[in-house]
Amino acid sequence: MSFNGDITLPTLRRLGSTFGLDMEAVEARMDSDEVTAEIAQTRALAGSLAINGTPTFVMHDELLRGYLPLDQMQALVANKRG
Repeated sequence: MSFNGDITLPTLRRLGSTFGLDMEAVEARMDSDEVTAEIAQTRALAGSLAINGTPTFVMHDELLRGYLPLDQMQALVANKRG
């Protein structure tokens, strides 16, 4: 995932509209206490698991760090579901 440019409110509005999002609803919630708390909780969990990059996948009792081709990822998931 990459984005070349500044992440500003007008940029977010343009991107959100491209994906068909209700940007008024998004903007109304994005600075809410609920969203802020969720982000803080997610960051704390990532910190406790030493997740500091993407992609990182949590599969049952294992952390998978980095990219895997689709066939390898599917085999790993099938094995975990086992």
